[in-house]
Amino acid sequence: LPKEINSKYTEIAAAISPDGNAIYFASHRPGGYGGVDIYVSRKLPNGKWAKAQNLGPTINTAFDEDFPNISPDGKTLYFSSKGHTSMGGYDIFKASWDPVKRIWVGVKNIGYPINTPEDNMNFRISENGRTGYISAVRADTKGDLDIYSVTFNEVEPKYTVLKGYIYATDSTQKITEVYISVVDNETGEVFGEYLPNPNTGRYVMILPPGNYNLLIEADGYSPIEEDFEVYGKSSFRTEINKNYYLKP
Repeated sequence: LPKEINSKYTEIAAAISPDGNAIYFASHRPGGYGGVDIYVSRKLPNGKWAKAQNLGPTINTAFDEDFPNISPDGKTLYFSSKGHTSMGGYDIFKASWDPVKRIWVGVKNIGYPINTPEDNMNFRISENGRTGYISAVRADTKGDLDIYSVTFNEVEPKYTVLKGYIYATDSTQKITEVYISVVDNETGEVFGEYLPNPNTGRYVMILPPGNYNLLIEADGYSPIEEDFEVYGKSSFRTEINKNYYLKP
């Protein structure tokens, strides 16, 4: 990256904003508030990066701030800090974007059980806001820092209705027994098994955001298998219509 971002000092843990117009990173360059601070460089109209700016005393303290990350909707900054109201070592904090003042405000410790007296760093959150990932030291660690996931049960997942019809490529033929299975590609577990209407071939599935493998089988026909994704947040769709055609 250019000199507007990199210096002769250490720059680490860069994160790009969802719109691609800002890059946040940590640096221990001189002129900060103490230790490692978080900086931002914004993209100029000509496509180049502007000189990096310190996020200021609302975010940075006399201690280390590190591992910035922006939520998928661009409204929340997550970062790790040894300052603010840390329980000990690095804790994970969040701040909200003020569109009027154009600064990050309202720094809060996201609390236990995500934060502990040990180091908790590098928080990332999924697009649907339901799952987070952290690098942390825990009693069950495999060695030093491990990656853990956390589910926010108060965030309701959005569901998409996937529906359509299963036909034979030969329109004179009617398929009466079709079996559909859906596997969650992230866990490898079967999410659901479905039987289309034997008279019409119509199927309906209700799926939360995720990455899936779809398998359609019927006796005497070649199976259809494909991977597909159900999106959340800005790309969320309440309904997807798709027909499938089985070949003998």
